[in-house]
Amino acid sequence: FRVGKEKITSPTYTILALGDSFIEGQLVEHEETVTGRLESLLSEYLAITVRVVNAGVAGWGPNQYLLRIERELERENYDLVVVFVYIENDLVTERHESFEAVTWEDRHHFRLPRTFSQEEFIDAVFYPMNDILETRSVAFVVLKKRLKVLLWRLGVTPFRFPEVFFLSDMQSVRYEVTTAISADIEKIASEHGIETLFVLIPSSLQVQEKSYQEYIQGFHIDPDLVDTTQPNRLLKEEFERVNLSVIDSLTEMQKIYKTKGVLLYDRINDHFTVAGHEALAAIVVPVLKETLLGLQ
Repeated sequence: FRVGKEKITSPTYTILALGDSFIEGQLVEHEETVTGRLESLLSEYLAITVRVVNAGVAGWGPNQYLLRIERELERENYDLVVVFVYIENDLVTERHESFEAVTWEDRHHFRLPRTFSQEEFIDAVFYPMNDILETRSVAFVVLKKRLKVLLWRLGVTPFRFPEVFFLSDMQSVRYEVTTAISADIEKIASEHGIETLFVLIPSSLQVQEKSYQEYIQGFHIDPDLVDTTQPNRLLKEEFERVNLSVIDSLTEMQKIYKTKGVLLYDRINDHFTVAGHEALAAIVVPVLKETLLGLQ
């Protein structure tokens, strides 16, 4: 787990935070992450010591969160569990009971194209060049992320406009499946006498108007086919239907962005800036404060 500069010993309350790269927050110092801010704010407001365990892992989703909590609650005692669900890619369509160990990504090797097709030229030349530059040039990685739409049009990146925002995705099983997994997470915590809170994290294109316009214009998408509030609304409805406690931070994040006028998401990688971490923590902390007061 990610830790800060100072080890917290003998906390009054310990909170387990589950999430993906947004919670792991590798672009900022531990103290600047959502969990770091919650830790300091709760300790200050309640005049006690609160420890927030950052169990975020890049690339993880609800299936991994479930596996993590099954093991973690057997290993250590917690007073509260907070599960952060990233709207853009945490809504899953399948349940998985296990995962293979992570291995290094296979790299492509230069070779002569076997045919004159675009796909063959990309596989034989472009992909190997990409692999070499990705491991040797930070500037290349930055440029690649700035040109993500162009690269998609050329067929040399798997990047796509998120399906969850299309109206056609309204009947997707992802809402039912994600809710069922989340209900199992809550059940496991409840069996240990622990409350669970779910927090919905919006994506940059939902909060920052310029990011939205770049996506719509870059991918030539008809705005009438898109609803950026759809996944939040549908998932929250499903969560409330099965009595899961949920905070949808979308509206408040939008207000903070418009009011303060600072970037909450980095323009290169679409992850939280320091201001983004601070904004989400400010939205969540009042609810956690009341929850912890109820435990006293």
